[in-house]
Amino acid sequence: MEKKFLRLFVLGGAAFVFFFVYNLCFDSSNQWMAWLENGVITLLMLFISSIISKWVDIKKYQETWARHSWHLHSMNTEMVRFISDLEPYHRLDKKRVFVDKILEIWDKNQEKFVHNMEDKEKELMDIAKYLKE
Repeated sequence: MEKKFLRLFVLGGAAFVFFFVYNLCFDSSNQWMAWLENGVITLLMLFISSIISKWVDIKKYQETWARHSWHLHSMNTEMVRFISDLEPYHRLDKKRVFVDKILEIWDKNQEKFVHNMEDKEKELMDIAKYLKE
């Protein structure tokens, strides 16, 4: 988290210097106005960058939370079915069926996790390719 704010601070400083030099070179009539404009622009850029950064973090948590809540719900449903002897646990081999169902739920959760990580890695690679071009 601290690295993000450090990057945003450096970005804001660079923007401030850029706009200040621009104003001095092309509009040197009022130096105090240049400082004020640069400060406002820099603060706006930092504010917008921090909002975007927080939004990306929230999206990450939403995906993880959705996957975990699905997993918990599926596990609880199977446990209730097992305890209540509901379909498919009304047979003699209900413990074996229960173990198979739980393992199936864990496998599906792991598949979703791997799929999401591969998608994120693919997105990062696409961004890297775009930046190289």
